Amino acid sequence: NVKVPFRRFSGGVGPCALARQFGTTQCNWTKKTEAEFMLQLLRNAENTADNSSLDVDRLVVEDIQVNRVVLY
Repeated sequence: NVKVPFRRFSGGVGPCALARQFGTTQCNWTKKTEAEFMLQLLRNAENTADNSSLDVDRLVVEDIQVNRVVLY
């Protein structure tokens, strides 16, 4: 898990000593939702291949692309 600083929408988040490195007083641990999303995507691909009568054991991931989200 990763420490993420809270500068906005920080209601309910307590003070944290590790937040000083980010220049704020509040931070919290996050869940690695990116990994969970990728796992769900791989399971979906496996189920789709199984429903299409493909050999699931021979599936190979050839290309993965991750883009950084743009915050406005």
